[in-house]
Amino acid sequence: MPWTATPFAWTIRWGADHEKYGDPYEGVATLVRCGDKGYVSATAGSKLRISEMREFFKFCKAEGIAKVDWDHHGVSQQVATELARLRSEWDD
Repeated sequence: MPWTATPFAWTIRWGADHEKYGDPYEGVATLVRCGDKGYVSATAGSKLRISEMREFFKFCKAEGIAKVDWDHHGVSQQVATELARLRSEWDD
């Protein structure tokens, strides 16, 4: 019988020397998918740069996630503003 599997949770890791699983990383977060929405929380370590966030949003779109909400606890005003701008561009 045919079947499919859809991932619904990812552990996202990043860092200057991080290329693949097992490499050292500087930050980590959890992405949970609920239908076509994504929720990022449980972030720890270094903050993502704006360019890295753009790549993250591209990953989400490629996975069919139409909207991402990011837990803003501890996020700088500049990053929060950029997240809002990226979200507004999301539908373009």
